[in-house]
Amino acid sequence: MTVCFKLSLRPTSAWGMNKIYAGTHWNERKREAEAVHLLVRAAIRRQVKEGPFTKPVRVTLRYNSRLDIDNHGYLTKLIIDGMKGILIADDDRRHVCEVVQGFHSGDPKEIWVEVCEMDTARSFVDKVERGGLCAEWIPHMHAYRIYRAGSPEQTIAYEDTLAAIFEKTGGGGP
Repeated sequence: MTVCFKLSLRPTSAWGMNKIYAGTHWNERKREAEAVHLLVRAAIRRQVKEGPFTKPVRVTLRYNSRLDIDNHGYLTKLIIDGMKGILIADDDRRHVCEVVQGFHSGDPKEIWVEVCEMDTARSFVDKVERGGLCAEWIPHMHAYRIYRAGSPEQTIAYEDTLAAIFEKTGGGGP
């Protein structure tokens, strides 16, 4: 199952990660979160006939703004949190396996949201485990899983190894 809906919200620097890094007070962030949650729930009730999802999902959000793609992270979190209890059970890793951010060229006052069951949207790790990516990745992914809970130095070393393999192979499958 896949559902799509649009939010009427213009992403500006007021919603960017840089604002959060600047030290926005928790009370202001709480008010912003409540406002976005209401907007998301209203959009879902108006535009989505299916749901809630029972399988893990991938959430794709498309923006048309001047913000850098990674600067949408705060707004992405607020939108996904707004889906909890109405479209998805929770936003933990059992329910949301992937989050994708991108751009669209439509109305800049709209955010396009797509929620797709993981049967049709396999995750990166799932692709590795099933051999969908270059076989050279597989032992390193398993080693990374083991060491990512270890020291920061071990984690950085494995991330560097994965990055080097990705550059060499292009991350593609056989």
